[in-house]
Amino acid sequence: MFKFGFLIAAIVSIICFFVSNPYVIMILLVIASIGLAMLEPTTEAYFFKISNKEEEQRFYAPYNTRIEIGGLLGKFIPSVIILLVPFKYIFIIFGIAMLFFFLISRKAKEAISNQ
Repeated sequence: MFKFGFLIAAIVSIICFFVSNPYVIMILLVIASIGLAMLEPTTEAYFFKISNKEEEQRFYAPYNTRIEIGGLLGKFIPSVIILLVPFKYIFIIFGIAMLFFFLISRKAKEAISNQ
C-alpha cells in the first residue's frame, strides 16, 4: 500500500507540472488524493506491526507528532518555494519527494520481511 500510494501521488504530481489548465490540475489532484488516502490508515498499522508492546507505549506519542510536523512542513515548504520560483514548480518538487518516499517504502518493506 505504501508503494502504490506514493507512486500514484508522485506520477500525478509530476503530470500536474506539465499541465497548464487549472481544471485538469484539480482533477489530477483528486486522483492523487486517492494514492495519499492509501497511506493514511496504513501508517499506524505499520507502526504497531513492527513494534512490541513496550516500544508502542514509549514511542507512540513522539510518533504521533508526525501529523502536526507534516502539516507545518506541508505549508511552509511550498510557501518558501513560491517565493523563489513560479507556482507550478511546487508540483515537480513534491513529485520528486513522493518518488523518493516511494523508493524508501520499497526498502522498508524488504528490511521488515528479512527479520
